[in-house]
Amino acid sequence: MLIKDFIEAKTNIEILIRERGKLVGRRETHNIFPYVGQAWLAQLICGDSHNFITYMGLGIGGSKQTNPIVDQPPLDVYTPVGGHNQTDTDMTVTALERAVAVSSTTSPIDYPNDTWLKAVSAVTHPSSSRTRFTCVFAESDVSFGVFTIVPVSEIGLFTMEKSPLIRVNQFVAYDTFAPLAKTTALELEVRWTVIF
Repeated sequence: MLIKDFIEAKTNIEILIRERGKLVGRRETHNIFPYVGQAWLAQLICGDSHNFITYMGLGIGGSKQTNPIVDQPPLDVYTPVGGHNQTDTDMTVTALERAVAVSSTTSPIDYPNDTWLKAVSAVTHPSSSRTRFTCVFAESDVSFGVFTIVPVSEIGLFTMEKSPLIRVNQFVAYDTFAPLAKTTALELEVRWTVIF
């Protein structure tokens, strides 16, 4: 008889793309719990941490980013041109490679007065071994001012101790995917399901 001496946490991400309320696209992908996320999970289970998942953040980095617009100011004013090195198999990643602001009151964006993380809007349990975090990035989120098209290509899951006003926050889970052109006409609903 084979006895497993570990619990495996699997995650699935579904991104629903809506235009004026109508579903116009869907992306399905898988993420990783990098080493920093595994350490957080171990601390959470034994009660050494009371920081729960409460935020999601988007970026234009990651190894699957192919859109040349991301290397042109003012879309990415805080990160040097190039990069796009992080993969969804590298367990050493700790933050979004090229975070993008969810919202800003100025254009160009005025760090640190911008909002970089969006609060999860709902947490549900589709089954006894699944937890789903839902976050809606509205039409006015991410695409604003001069940022009329933002080729989103990475996403992170963040705990409550992180500040939405900090551009580089350490996440607990990460994924990179082929660029998705976020505009002011599109709403993105992210359903992030953790399966044990």
